[in-house]
Amino acid sequence: MGVVAVIGGGIRGLVSAYVVAKGGVDVVVFEKEEQLGGHAITVNFDATDLDLRFLFLNPASYATMLEMFDSLGVDVETSDVSFSVSHDKGNGYEWCSQYGFSNYFGEKKKLLNPFNWRNLREIIKFGNDVERFAISLAGHRTSFGHRLCFSLLLDLCCNYLELLENNPDMDRNETLGQFLKSRGYSENFQNNYPAPICAAMWSSSREDVMSFSAFSSLSFWRTHHLYQLFGQPQWLTIRRHSYFVKGSEICLRVEVVYLNLLVKYNVFCLLITLVCMQH
Repeated sequence: MGVVAVIGGGIRGLVSAYVVAKGGVDVVVFEKEEQLGGHAITVNFDATDLDLRFLFLNPASYATMLEMFDSLGVDVETSDVSFSVSHDKGNGYEWCSQYGFSNYFGEKKKLLNPFNWRNLREIIKFGNDVERFAISLAGHRTSFGHRLCFSLLLDLCCNYLELLENNPDMDRNETLGQFLKSRGYSENFQNNYPAPICAAMWSSSREDVMSFSAFSSLSFWRTHHLYQLFGQPQWLTIRRHSYFVKGSEICLRVEVVYLNLLVKYNVFCLLITLVCMQH
């Protein structure tokens, strides 16, 4: 049996190595940095552990990763991954996904603010437009029950994504900004809903967020249940931070090669890698 090369020792690379090695195949992980883990790095400063990037996962989206953690003896614990938006130092528009639907308004007096209702209407319209787009391209109509529930948005998003996934020849170059603009969304909605969520996820500016692929962005939202602002799966984080990475190399029983050069993700480099491994 041959050897499988995994390019990159980030969390995806480690999980990939785990899955392949579990099948009895020899695995070599190539990593350009001096340590495994990618952005899963914990440093100690003044006797305090500091995560350079907060790590979170849930059983619905990360089943294989949790299986790997269990086999390595890595403990996880529950965590709060709620989301909130606040403008003008709390004096402007605010909403929060924690503690259910009531926190969308935050205060009872905001129930009388038409701006909050307009934004809520656009949130629902966002999901509705995703479905309409799928219907127009597919050439058929499906029923849509107008339920005032954020979990509905997940189903609507899936229609758009499934259509593109099942039709690889369709154009997937539409950006998130184009998707929103072509469907008449207000600047307020963009600044209060998709832009801050995407900016937090990818540490990006609003301008960068709007240039992202609509297909890729919505796929990420679906995978991570971002449309389910309420009633999401229980989020987890890793106990003892990212130090589990240090034991992964030994526990996974894979060989790790640390490179001093940037590994290019292309077929040419992969072929060179495989040839070198055979010698």
